[in-house]
Amino acid sequence: MKMALIELMTGVFTDNQPDFTWLAPYEEKVFVQNFLPYSELGMVQNANTQLALKLVRESGQLQLGVYAIAPLNHIVVELSADHQPLCETQLTLKPGELAADAAGK
Repeated sequence: MKMALIELMTGVFTDNQPDFTWLAPYEEKVFVQNFLPYSELGMVQNANTQLALKLVRESGQLQLGVYAIAPLNHIVVELSADHQPLCETQLTLKPGELAADAAGK
């Protein structure tokens, strides 16, 4: 009988891996992880504590997606190339809301 196996791995990013090689007695390392239900957004290209962002090219169109992690009131999303604006939109989103649209060619 074959069984499916999935291994979820999480952890903190460090650009100096020896940070976790040896811990002194009573020493601790502290970090925060956030787990978000953003599956409708798809592959995330960038994120912070306020939003997750997707920007991909599909069928000659740029697909822009913004997922709110915190309240986003009247934010301006501007997409530019070579310092030339391609599109700009203003958004207000509640945590858990997604805004997705084609952003031009």
